[in-house]
Amino acid sequence: MQRAQNQAAQALAPNEFELLKHYLEHTSMDPSVDSEDQYTLQICIPHLACQSKPLMRSVLALAAVCKCCDIINKSTVSGDERGQVLALLSLAHQYHLESMREI
Repeated sequence: MQRAQNQAAQALAPNEFELLKHYLEHTSMDPSVDSEDQYTLQICIPHLACQSKPLMRSVLALAAVCKCCDIINKSTVSGDERGQVLALLSLAHQYHLESMREI
């Protein structure tokens, strides 16, 4: 099982790996959920996403949207950051569409 996860993680492009890292280190750390849901977000979903391309695409889309929220919730947002938000939202939309086509 660990081998399959490593292969799936290795198959990610660098920008996808960064989004997965963001999901693992930030998105899945939602303090408003109980411990059972935390386990699901932090362990189960990443584990299953490494075995399911549609789920991985959904996780990447969620992480991209989360990064957008992080950017726009700052007190000031630069023009470059606005461009980054647009690019991330476009990427999230693309991942979502790919995920839906694969199920």
